[in-house]
Amino acid sequence: MPTRSNTTILFVLAFALLPGMAISQTVALPFRPVAAEYSTALDRIIMITGSPNQLHIYNPATKTDVAVNLSKPPLSLSISPDGMHAAVGHDSLISYVNLATQAFEKTLPAPTMVASLALGTNYVYIPNTGSVQISTGNLNSAVSVPGATVARLHPGGAGLYTIAPGSPSLLADVDVSGGPMGTASTGPYSGDYPVCGGLWFSPDGRRVYTGCATVFQANPSVPGTSEFSWTRLDTRQDGLYWATLA
Repeated sequence: MPTRSNTTILFVLAFALLPGMAISQTVALPFRPVAAEYSTALDRIIMITGSPNQLHIYNPATKTDVAVNLSKPPLSLSISPDGMHAAVGHDSLISYVNLATQAFEKTLPAPTMVASLALGTNYVYIPNTGSVQISTGNLNSAVSVPGATVARLHPGGAGLYTIAPGSPSLLADVDVSGGPMGTASTGPYSGDYPVCGGLWFSPDGRRVYTGCATVFQANPSVPGTSEFSWTRLDTRQDGLYWATLA
C-alpha cells in the first residue's frame, strides 16, 4: 500500500464543487487537513490542521493560502450560513474565526470535547451537549442528542440534522428556528433505511445525503390517504419531508 507524506497531501476536488475546475485536478498542499468545508460567499476552501494548529483559508483560483493560528489541536469545523465565519471545535473549547477579515475573533467555552459542531447565525450547536450562544458564550443544555457525533445545519437555518445513535441509528431533525436546540423529530422511519457516517445537503437544501448512501427527498409526489401515512412526514420550519429515493 502506498504511503503518504507527513508534509504533503493531494487534495482532490471531488463532485466539481468549484466552478471552472475539472474534477480530475489535484493540488499539492504542504499540510494534512483534519477537516475541510467550502465558503460559497468567499469562494474559499476552509481547512483545519494540527502540528501546527491552524485554520487555513485557501483560494483555489490563485492557489494561495492564509493561515490563522489556533490555541489547541482542532477536532471539527463548521462554516456559518453566510460563509463569513468558521467555528473550530477543540477539547473543551471552540474557536470563532472571521473568514472575511482572515482573523481569529474569540474563544467560547465548551464543557466537553467538541468532536462535532454546527455553526449558526447566533449559536454554535454541539449535538451531544447543547447550544453555545456566540455573543455571550453561555451554554443552553436543555436539549441535546446524547451520543450524536455528527451535525449539519440545514441551509435554511431552521433545522439541525444529526444522527441519533442506537439500534437502529436514526436521522434526527432538531428545530433551531428559535435559536438554541429545541424539539427533535426522527420522522416516520425506524430502521427502514440505513443511516450512518456524515450528512450533506444538496445546494437547494431539498435533499439530505447520509454516509450509508441513503437520500431523503423533499415533496413526495405521492399524495393521498391511500399511501403510507404521509401525515407523519416532518414538514416543520425547514420545509423538508422524510422520504427516500427509489
